Amino acid sequence: MIVKTKMKRFNWIGLESITFAVRPAFMALFSFLVINQDGAKLWGDFVYYLIGVELIIMLTSWGQKQFLMRNFSVSPNEINRSWNGAFQIRLLLVITLLLSVFFWPILESEKPMLLLWITFQFLISLGDALLPYLRKYKILLSSELFAALSGLTVYIVWRPNDIEGLMWILVLSSAIKAVFTLSVIIKEIKIIPFSLKIIKGFALPALPFFFLSFIGLIQNKADLYIVSFQMNESDLALYSIVLSFLILMQGVSAIMLRPFEKNIYRLRPSELSTLKKKYLILGSMLSIIGATCVFYIVKLIYGFELNIEALPMLILYLLPFFFYLIEAHILLKFNLVYTMIGFAFLGAIAGSVTTWLLIPLYGIEGALLGGILSRLIVALFVVLRYRKLPKTSNSFQVT
Repeated sequence: MIVKTKMKRFNWIGLESITFAVRPAFMALFSFLVINQDGAKLWGDFVYYLIGVELIIMLTSWGQKQFLMRNFSVSPNEINRSWNGAFQIRLLLVITLLLSVFFWPILESEKPMLLLWITFQFLISLGDALLPYLRKYKILLSSELFAALSGLTVYIVWRPNDIEGLMWILVLSSAIKAVFTLSVIIKEIKIIPFSLKIIKGFALPALPFFFLSFIGLIQNKADLYIVSFQMNESDLALYSIVLSFLILMQGVSAIMLRPFEKNIYRLRPSELSTLKKKYLILGSMLSIIGATCVFYIVKLIYGFELNIEALPMLILYLLPFFFYLIEAHILLKFNLVYTMIGFAFLGAIAGSVTTWLLIPLYGIEGALLGGILSRLIVALFVVLRYRKLPKTSNSFQVT
């Protein structure tokens, strides 16, 4: 029975890992096709829209994924009410932002696709917590694969060579994933009429998770945002591709820890130390191999020029996650969300300032150095705070 349960858990993790990898793989292949056909400048121009839609969806998330996953686990009988609380406040937010985009006096030709794109991405995000909690990994994987294959097929047949055409490809892919997501939501959730009580019950408790996820996004991508201001479209295309591969590697680091997440704070200090050593060894290997692959993929397949000095920087960009990810999980178990927000904020500020100052001097390498500093600061503060937690000989004392 125990073996069967473990096999089922690893099967879920395997499906989740593949699902997680499909979207960045799709975007990597999509960007390669665009750059190969029309050059890096077109993709660099398109990255501005990718950044904008990502920020809008993050603003409308209100920390719902992390908050709902916790609520679903603690109060499984309240899934419907919790989901509706998140949905109601997020619907108000997305309507407000859609109206802002609609009345924005620029981007008139792209506006219809942009509104559709944001709407479909919002619908997809409604299942961010619900589908993983219900273990609907096959549906998630099917939606990602079908959306990716449809988008790539349409691009290869149509061959659009402007921003409008590229947006239509992602609108199509988003629409397909939204249909899959809604098919589960319709079966599992009963929509509750709007209620201020329900909204308040979600809005305030979820606020720390919103701050954490939003600042985490800024910390992870501040270097990309600054590159978009300070460098030309071709360099922006290069850096967005490099960063997308690096974030994929970061996601792998989190998935590697997934089998231990639920019980990690119950481990004895000696057991945790053993886990940390193994995690660091695997992480170091993944960082070296992953960074090397990214370096040569960008140079040999995409045809961009990267100095050899960028290779050790790519490795250092990835390594800090393996130094503090376990400790970060334990800090969150202690409800130290605002502490984590503070660390992420410090890292984001330090990294942003460094990136802004170094890009004029060192270009892409300057942006990488800013990202590395941001991650090292977070790693340092998280590990130091973790060492101050109360411990017993058996486990951590969670109060």
